[in-house]
Amino acid sequence: EGFADSSVLKRILKLDKVAIDMRIRGCLVDQEALSSHYIQLLPRVTTLSEEFEKTYGVNLNSPKQLAVLLYDEMKLPMLSRRSTDEKTLEKLNERLIYAEEKEKLLLKEILEYRELHKITSVYCEGFFKLIHSDGKVHSSWETTGTNTSRWSSSKPNLQNVPKTMRDVVVPSIGKILIGADYNRLELWVAALLSKDEDMLELLRKNIDIHDIIHQEILKYYPKTVRQVSKTVVFGTIYGRGAKSIAEYFLVPVEVAKEWQEIVYGRFKGLQIYFEEKIPKEWQDSGGYITTLYGRRKYCESLPQAKNAPIQITAGEIVSNALIKLEEEGWSTIIQVHDQIVCEESNPDWEEFKSILETSTPELNSIFPVEGSLAKNWKEI
Repeated sequence: EGFADSSVLKRILKLDKVAIDMRIRGCLVDQEALSSHYIQLLPRVTTLSEEFEKTYGVNLNSPKQLAVLLYDEMKLPMLSRRSTDEKTLEKLNERLIYAEEKEKLLLKEILEYRELHKITSVYCEGFFKLIHSDGKVHSSWETTGTNTSRWSSSKPNLQNVPKTMRDVVVPSIGKILIGADYNRLELWVAALLSKDEDMLELLRKNIDIHDIIHQEILKYYPKTVRQVSKTVVFGTIYGRGAKSIAEYFLVPVEVAKEWQEIVYGRFKGLQIYFEEKIPKEWQDSGGYITTLYGRRKYCESLPQAKNAPIQITAGEIVSNALIKLEEEGWSTIIQVHDQIVCEESNPDWEEFKSILETSTPELNSIFPVEGSLAKNWKEI
C-alpha cells in the first residue's frame, strides 16, 4: 500500500505495539472445557459419518464419491468444477434459495460433519498442541494481514474459533473478561461516507435495514428469503454488481439488477456515492482510493475501489479503539472482526464502552457496541 504522509506509518507502528502486547499476554485456555468439547463431539462425528454412508452409500471423507453424489446423482450446479471443499458447499447451500428439501438436507448433513470434524481436529487437537507452559495460547496478531486493514491471527487462528468453542478461553487468575462487538459497523460507515440521511436515521432508531429491503423485495419476489436482502445490501456496499449477485444466487442478472435497484431506490445517497463519487475519485487518482487516515489503497478494478472505503474505514475504527485502549492502560487479548476483548482486574463497563464508541471523532458519530463482562469468551 502507499502512504500519503508519515502519520500513516506512525499509526501502523502504534498498532504493531498493540499486537505484540496481545501476543505476549496470550489467552488462558480452560483445558477441562477443551477436553469436554472433544469427548462430546468425537462420537457425534463418527455417528454422522456412519449414518451418511448407510443412507447414501458414500464415504464423507472421499471427495471423489461426494462429487459423484452431488453433481452426477443430485445434479447440483457446479460452482468450481467438481469441488467438494467446505467453502464451495457453503456457497452452494446459500445460493440454492429455491432448492428442494432433499438437496438442502444433503448439504446440511455434509456441512455439519465438516464443521464438527474441523472443530475436533483443528480447534480441539490443534489447541492442545499450541498451549504453552503458562497454560495460554499466544497467537500471532498481524495488523496488516489483510487487504482491508482488518487484522489476522495465526498459531492459533483465534478469529476462526467457532462461537460454540469460545468458552475454552478464560481470564487469567484474579481477572475478568470484558468485551464488545460493534453493532452494524459497516452499515454505519456506508451511511456516513455516503451522507445518506435516510439510512443514518434508520440506524439511529435501531431499525433493521435488511428487514426494510426484504419487505420491498417480497413485493416482487414473494418466496425470497431474508438472506437475499442481506447479501444484496452488503453486496452493494462492497462494490458487487448485479452479475456477481446473480451468479451468487443462481438467478437471472435481470432479477439481481432489480434487487439492487430496490436498495438504491431506498437509499439515494448510496447510489451517488458508489456510482458517481468513488468511480470519479478512482479514475482521477490514477487507480487508488485515499482512506480516512491518508492510506492509499490501490485498486485494479472499479469493484475493488467501491469495496475499499467501507471495509478499510470499518477496520480503522476498530484499530482506533485498540490504540486508545492501549493508551488508557487496558489489556486487550482478542480482536476478532468487529469484536474486542480485554482482561482486567476491575473493569469499568461504561469507560470501556465509551472508548469503543467514541474512538473516531473525525466521523462525528458514535458507533454503538454491545457486550458485557464475562467469565469466558463465549459469554460476551
